Amino acid sequence: MRADDATLRHAVERALHGDEEAFAEVYRTGQPGLLGCPRGLVGESAEDVASDAWPETARDLARFRGDGAGFRGWTAAIARNRALDHLRRLRSRPGTAPFAQDVSDGPATYCDSLLAPAGTDSPSASGHGR
Repeated sequence: MRADDATLRHAVERALHGDEEAFAEVYRTGQPGLLGCPRGLVGESAEDVASDAWPETARDLARFRGDGAGFRGWTAAIARNRALDHLRRLRSRPGTAPFAQDVSDGPATYCDSLLAPAGTDSPSASGHGR
């Protein structure tokens, strides 16, 4: 458990009740991870991907259940999904390079570390906040 997990969870709870300052705190706390997660997949496009992930995060915030670490994992899953969507769009355009590597076969990324349940080495699609 990270030291700021309780602070993040409290900010998420306040944001759920309409506290705009709390959502700004959630953003400030979560943005570095939200950038780090897709960076390994999309490189310089990570900021665009993160900007696509935040509206989804805000829209679905009421469905989140969990602590600060769970929130990080939940937002990492959103960012990873947006990064994969970005790569699919690039791949479907004529004249663009295909995937540099199959992301499912690639090395563990920062995103994977956020998606992995505590005490494991692999990501899991279950549990993180939904």
